[in-house]
Amino acid sequence: MLHSFLEKDNILFVAYCPQIEIMKKILVIDDDPSIIMVMVGLLSLIGYNNVVTAADGDEGTRKFESEKPDLVITDFNMPKINGIGVLRYIRSKSKTPVILMSSETSVASGTDYFLKKPFTSTQLKCMIKKCMAEQPVAQVTVGEVIEYIGFPTWQSQGQSDVMSDWYEYPRRIKELNRSIFEEAGISMESALPDNTVLGEKSQRLFEELKVFVESLKQTSDI
Repeated sequence: MLHSFLEKDNILFVAYCPQIEIMKKILVIDDDPSIIMVMVGLLSLIGYNNVVTAADGDEGTRKFESEKPDLVITDFNMPKINGIGVLRYIRSKSKTPVILMSSETSVASGTDYFLKKPFTSTQLKCMIKKCMAEQPVAQVTVGEVIEYIGFPTWQSQGQSDVMSDWYEYPRRIKELNRSIFEEAGISMESALPDNTVLGEKSQRLFEELKVFVESLKQTSDI
């Protein structure tokens, strides 16, 4: 298990905090309570625990506005507003990916992503990975990087235990750390405000880091 890491040149200190939530927020919309329960269970099984639910399309559009999910998974046949109506509403507001679930393949035309019922947890996971990967990288600030890692990456914190596992983790943090300062055009001895927006390269490195840590968590005992 990774506890902490200190680079000898007094440049880098990071700590892995397993309680930090790195998963995307997912909104599940379905008028069948049993399907909602199954979906929450499936999503938890494949590592997605930040899930909010809605009982129909009308509630779903309201939850979309209040919860601001990263992904929406909606049923097709629902009262008030069906799945296509939910998709159109969201598309008029944002580019948030929407997965439509239905046993009727005829409704797949015109949708972003379609899952034919019934489906397995593996199929669901692959679909989520696919639609997330196709989304543009959102702007990330220095403050968000600090919050995710647990400590500022550019401040020495004194002596610490040497990392015993996850040898690739500090290398990736170091790469991200250097990229942030290179794109900011300043030296690593300087301070960056928390609201500094990362450059495109740093944003992508940060997203890659989160995916990397997620994969390690799924295969480790932490």
